Amino acid sequence: MDIRDMDIIREKDILKLNFIKRHTEYVFRRHYRQGLRSHILEMLKRRDLEDELKGVKLDGIINYPKARPIKMLRIFRTHFKTRAEVLEEIRRVKILETYLAPDFMAISNEFVVTYKVNGREDILLCGLQEFVEGEIVDPFTPLNYEYVYSLLRRMYPDSPNYLSKLAKKTLINLDEMVKRLKRMVKEGGYIPDLAGVGNLILTKDAIIKLVDINNISRVCYKHNIPLDDKGYPICDRSIDALYHLELSISSKKYIKDDLYNFFLDPARVEEVKELEKRFRYSMKNNSNYLILT
Repeated sequence: MDIRDMDIIREKDILKLNFIKRHTEYVFRRHYRQGLRSHILEMLKRRDLEDELKGVKLDGIINYPKARPIKMLRIFRTHFKTRAEVLEEIRRVKILETYLAPDFMAISNEFVVTYKVNGREDILLCGLQEFVEGEIVDPFTPLNYEYVYSLLRRMYPDSPNYLSKLAKKTLINLDEMVKRLKRMVKEGGYIPDLAGVGNLILTKDAIIKLVDINNISRVCYKHNIPLDDKGYPICDRSIDALYHLELSISSKKYIKDDLYNFFLDPARVEEVKELEKRFRYSMKNNSNYLILT
């Protein structure tokens, strides 16, 4: 079966791929987050996984340290017809890197392979992405000092004094991230998916990183609301998320900007909500996807 069309894949499916070596020091494990646009797997050292499963004895006590991924393997579900389509997908990621790398996104090395399936050769796009560890950030929740502090405390339960500095640093970094995103929108004409659950992660280093780099949409000032290939109004929802991120670091109650004036017009927002409801309804029976973006 074509791996792009499978709902769930595991290591045994990865090892059947013609471009994957079978006997190495690395193993693959299905990640708990699965997107609509790509399969996501953890790439682990075999020894680390063995320690997690069998345990490590330290001072007479057996510990089970969780294996930390070396990289995240992403396999795109898209059936690309031409090399030009693949290069366009990669070009969008490069635009994202221009504005957000290296601090504010999970860096990924994209690669194109010949995929042998059903007796033919096809084009497959994959990526080896940086593993980002931290707490999920909800862009629609005010990212004030208290909220950021509470997220950091989950990662640093025994360091309350240090957390105060980290919380303030997070807000400073968020300000820079918002500036870069707005430049990307206004200069580059694109915006990444900021609205998806789990797409933004706060790290221990007080940096918020974008981890879902698969869905980058063009920003078009048109009255017809654009939908992505899955029927989701991602452009409008991401601009809404960007507005809330900027509002979190602003002393103002609302922000005047032509970008927000157009996309966050009340009538347009209501239409977007209706389109989002339709999308959720169409996906409600697809329980395999934990992240619907």
